[in-house]
Amino acid sequence: MHPSLVLWDWNGTLLDDVDLCVDALNRLLARFHYPQRYDKTQYREIFCFPVQDYYVRAGFDFSRTPFDELARSYMEDYIPASATCPLADGALEALDLFSGAGVRQVVDTLLANRLHNVRLVGMQRGHALHQQEQQQQQPRHALTICIPCFGQDFKTLIV
Repeated sequence: MHPSLVLWDWNGTLLDDVDLCVDALNRLLARFHYPQRYDKTQYREIFCFPVQDYYVRAGFDFSRTPFDELARSYMEDYIPASATCPLADGALEALDLFSGAGVRQVVDTLLANRLHNVRLVGMQRGHALHQQEQQQQQPRHALTICIPCFGQDFKTLIV
C-alpha cells in the first residue's frame, strides 16, 4: 500500500499523554469531591467515546455537576500541562518514514476547535510548532491540523 495521505490521531497516538490524562482525571475527581481514583490500567478500561460516556464510567454525576463544567475544568488543567508531554515512542521515526516517501501527513485531534485549526508547521523535540514560532526554527515535518477530509480523492491511511 502506498498512501498519498496519512491521517494521524494526535492524543495518545503521536503525543504520549496517557499519564497526563490519568493525572488530570484524578485531579478533576478530587476537585469535585469524588472519592475514586484511577491508575493507568483502570483509565484505559473506562476510557471511551463519546466523552460524556467516559465521564459517567469514571463516576461523575451530571445532576451534581454538569458535563460542560467538568469538561471545561479538565481542559483548563490538561491543555497547559500537555505542552510537557513527549511524542510517543516511534512517532518521529514514523513521521520520518512517511515524510521521506513524500506522503502528505495530517493530524486530527478532538482539540482542533481549541487550536483554532492552526496549521502546524513542524515538530521540534517532540512538540508542535505553531506558525508564529517557525521564524526562528526550521520544522522537521510539515503537519496540518485537520478537519475531517471526507469526500476527497485520497488513498488515506488513518493512524
